[in-house]
Amino acid sequence: MRVIVVYRIRQPSESKVGRLDLTLRASVDPDFLLTPEALTFHEGVGETQSVLVTANRLERLEVIDAYCTHKAFRAELKSAGAAIPAQYRVDVSFTAENWTPGSRSAELTIRTNSQAARLARITLDVKGTAVGQCSGLSD
Repeated sequence: MRVIVVYRIRQPSESKVGRLDLTLRASVDPDFLLTPEALTFHEGVGETQSVLVTANRLERLEVIDAYCTHKAFRAELKSAGAAIPAQYRVDVSFTAENWTPGSRSAELTIRTNSQAARLARITLDVKGTAVGQCSGLSD
């Protein structure tokens, strides 16, 4: 990010106005980490994958709820007990029969006690399975 600072130096005999261009860089240390940051499922294949939510800056992390935005997915929240740092696991189950090609995108939403990030969202991707097709040509 570019920041422009305009300043004035006043001295008894004169006043000087100047401009200083600065570049601002920041690294945000999040309250918690999500691993992985997205889940990919395959069309026609029912399976369960997991997301780990691990406390980072927020020592007393609590995951309150987890849910999916599409009926083909179901989220189940698991606590890691007394692990330090606090850690939760969210199992996401994909029911292939409830997914139709062209369905809208889906997300896993995780609700936490973080003041900075009450909701975390993870993309749930469904990739089409490649089906080989043959066409016979004859003379």
